[in-house]
Amino acid sequence: MENSTLEENATISSVVPADFDGDLQMDLLITSIIPGKENSAVTCRIYWGNEGNLDTVIMQT
Repeated sequence: MENSTLEENATISSVVPADFDGDLQMDLLITSIIPGKENSAVTCRIYWGNEGNLDTVIMQT
């Protein structure tokens, strides 16, 4: 699993719970930005539900 913590100055901008992959496990999408940083990329993390645990995938948009 990749590092699942937010960057030091990151602010969570959205949290969306859903079953994104259709496996009947609750998944969690969290987006974050770094405030005050011009043209800051939005970081998206999907925490995949896995029998009571959450596995993470980090994507930059």
